[in-house]
Amino acid sequence: MRKTVLITGAAGFIGSHIVDKFISNNYHVVAVDNLKTGNKRNINSRAEYYNVDLNRAVDVKKMLKKYKPTQIIHHASNLVDVELSVKNPSRAYKDVPMTINLLEEAVRNGLEHFIFSSSANIYGNKLKTAAKESYEDDPSSPYGLTKQAIEKFIKYASSRYNFKHTILRYFNVYGERQNINSQAAIPTFIKQLIIGQPLQIRGGNQLRDFVYVGDVAVANLLAAQAKKNFTFNIGSGKQVELKSLVMLITSIMGKKPTIQYIDREAADSFYSGGIITKAKRELGWRPQTSLKKGLTQTIDYYLKLVKR
Repeated sequence: MRKTVLITGAAGFIGSHIVDKFISNNYHVVAVDNLKTGNKRNINSRAEYYNVDLNRAVDVKKMLKKYKPTQIIHHASNLVDVELSVKNPSRAYKDVPMTINLLEEAVRNGLEHFIFSSSANIYGNKLKTAAKESYEDDPSSPYGLTKQAIEKFIKYASSRYNFKHTILRYFNVYGERQNINSQAAIPTFIKQLIIGQPLQIRGGNQLRDFVYVGDVAVANLLAAQAKKNFTFNIGSGKQVELKSLVMLITSIMGKKPTIQYIDREAADSFYSGGIITKAKRELGWRPQTSLKKGLTQTIDYYLKLVKR
């Protein structure tokens, strides 16, 4: 009998890749999304799609009573942009009651394992070296604060109600299906090059850890097999300067753009990088996709997208 997993945010950039990975490994996937920001075309046709607004407690109760999932991968979020969370913190905070309700109802319906997509933003913007999972949380944005609050509640509920939890702290995820209009660095630079705009770089010396979405999906698959409670950094384990990233993208695309340097945002960290030794040791996970290969595949995806 196939294992069943319920995945929220399943029509989004990362969530849809997670669905694909579980489908290819013979899981029965209940793909949950309300399509406010996700695209139904992203959802694998072999998944069982369920449309629900996770902010509506009565609808969540109905869904969990129907499927009674023993394993949930929670990727849905009301807001996934750090800068927008600064401008609209109340929208970011909606993720907290949404997740608490999802967890409470799931426990009532036989939850055994809860996997949460968290963020490296939980470390804040004062890092000087690559972060271990044991580093003190110091969020510098409402987005990071929200992730921190949810992590703490998951750990409390896991102890209180006796289910397993796995927390995955993503660094800068990129790849196919990421919204080309996103404020994230890679789609922003690629879009500017495609339409012939000057490249605007905020700062330029910042160090970032970019991890390919396909590798993130594998991390989720391996996390589903974890036997204990864990928190993991999910990144490439390598840092690259934004200026160097731009040079690599322009080289792949064969462009020589005008570059404009502008001030970086206050909430934008100078250094972001993670030590991924724990995920390698406990999950047997390690990223397989080089930055150049991942960027090449991502650029090809965007070029095909704009030709549609």
